[in-house]
Amino acid sequence: MLILSVNADDFGENNSVSEAICESYFKGLISDTTIMVNMPGAKNATKLAQKYGFADRVGLHLNLTAGVPFTPAITKCPEFCDLSGNFNAAFHLSGTRRLILDRRHKAALSAEIEAQIKEYLKLGYTKLHLDSHHHVHTDLSVWGVLAPLLKKYAFRSVRISRNMYCENDVPGLAKKVYKGGFNALLKSGGFETTDYFGSAQDYLYSKNLIKSGSKVEIMVHPLYSEEGVLLDTDRPFTEPGYLR
Repeated sequence: MLILSVNADDFGENNSVSEAICESYFKGLISDTTIMVNMPGAKNATKLAQKYGFADRVGLHLNLTAGVPFTPAITKCPEFCDLSGNFNAAFHLSGTRRLILDRRHKAALSAEIEAQIKEYLKLGYTKLHLDSHHHVHTDLSVWGVLAPLLKKYAFRSVRISRNMYCENDVPGLAKKVYKGGFNALLKSGGFETTDYFGSAQDYLYSKNLIKSGSKVEIMVHPLYSEEGVLLDTDRPFTEPGYLR
């Protein structure tokens, strides 16, 4: 038997997404969620989590690629922000920057990550789990800055890099080696992790290959269609493979 958790990313991105995540929780479609503390809906999302009794199931969804950062130094770094001071994800689109950042960018990144951690704690969350928007925490340049801060603030668990895949989405050897190396690094740091991680579709394709007793995390993105139908990105939650 597998130990299965289903995490809804992007809590707090906006009020509609937060409401979709709440409905998903009520219906037993998800077990946990992670919040984007720098986004406009974060405070309302926190009120919803407190009102409906799942605040202890909320981790931090570190966000370095969307919205407005908390700290001024990072807004002056074109690798992270555009001229308007919004995150632009430029560093995450560069193979070199995903591996290496200079001292100035590391300092700005450290300040921003710490600000997001402090906001998460200020909002009253206690789960002390971290994943990230667009999986930026798995970039070595980010992880090198992030890991000491997670230790400083006693975070207990971190999402691994994706290691379940759909049939037509299996990465090449170099990428698989990188992901395996990152996951080994993460576990050696003493953080709690699952054994497997991927989307619901990844899980459906891979589940027969997973050993009994393994811990598995499924990532979902609840939202509403224009007709008000609850979806996981663009798929109905009625498909098999979700926590029900």
